[in-house]
Amino acid sequence: MRHAWLLAVVLIACTRENPAFEDRDLSDQATETSMSPADSTDDGSEESPEGTSKTADPGNDGSEPSTLDDPDPTDDTIPSTTDDGMLEETTAAASDEGNDDPLVIGEPELVDGIHVVDVNDDGVTLTGDLLEMYFASDRTGVRDIYRAVRESVDLPFGTPELILELSTPDFTEASPEITPDGLIMTFVSNRPGGLLGFDLYASSRDSRELPWNPPIILGKINSDFDEFGAFVLPTAEAFYLCTNNASQQVGNADLVRVIWIAPTDEFGETRVVEALSSAVDDCSAWVSADETIVIFTRPSPAGDLDLYISRATGNGLSEPAPIVELNTEANEDSPWVSPDLSTLFFASSASGVSQIVSVGLSL
Repeated sequence: MRHAWLLAVVLIACTRENPAFEDRDLSDQATETSMSPADSTDDGSEESPEGTSKTADPGNDGSEPSTLDDPDPTDDTIPSTTDDGMLEETTAAASDEGNDDPLVIGEPELVDGIHVVDVNDDGVTLTGDLLEMYFASDRTGVRDIYRAVRESVDLPFGTPELILELSTPDFTEASPEITPDGLIMTFVSNRPGGLLGFDLYASSRDSRELPWNPPIILGKINSDFDEFGAFVLPTAEAFYLCTNNASQQVGNADLVRVIWIAPTDEFGETRVVEALSSAVDDCSAWVSADETIVIFTRPSPAGDLDLYISRATGNGLSEPAPIVELNTEANEDSPWVSPDLSTLFFASSASGVSQIVSVGLSL
């Protein structure tokens, strides 16, 4: 699960400047716990280790964070962003208020051709045409990145193959996130050369028929703590990073929006998504192209990972609500939604191991 192995990765080790988001300036804060994608439970869920830290000083691009004013609560429009990151106004149709339609359509089903018995798969991400799926799996004994392809959305995926260019034989690679065009990917790894713990990496390729270029470590955004994966917006101009870096943290692991000069190690403004931050781990986000819908993971009171949804309203992002139709007593993690907003892919450990499933949505 993109983050459960990290949360749950962060609890599975084993796996998007917008006033609607009530962002805030970054400031140094103390952190008490951190998580590692390498620690998992028997059912593929991620346990969060305590006290994990890294020793190197994270890079800093020298930019100063700024604060966006909250939108006028009396305004009936919803702030969103254009392709260049500028704000525009949209109607309040994105709000859940007055919408009695069901969010989930049907029952979750296993993704054909992917699952192997007694193997944990999570961190699912797809290309925009839904013909390439990437995910993290421990099917060879160590968590690495795999790819499965199909010729049509009406056909099952073929046998998954290990992505040798992105994986290492003795270390963990997890939380892959691919852009819709299939040309840029981010992932996390604890391989040597990082800042100790789990760090964010990026790779690119010139076409989908070519292998991936050697990954580069995104040292200027990595920290002395752990980074747990980054959902890249379709334009690749920004991503939503899950991190428990003390200087960016409201609770434990939180989501931050980062301006990115992809696929380089250069960044612009970084903001904590305060509306989604809590005293527990908020991670593993999928964000709609217009940044008005966010689906992410948060631990339930019982400790398992659940899926939550938040939508832009006239007064910022709504209070996150659990997706009760999908959450179980096990872990639900790694949400990814198709570009037409009709299908949700995620990882669930309801069967005892983490499996990639899909279900219809009405967003």
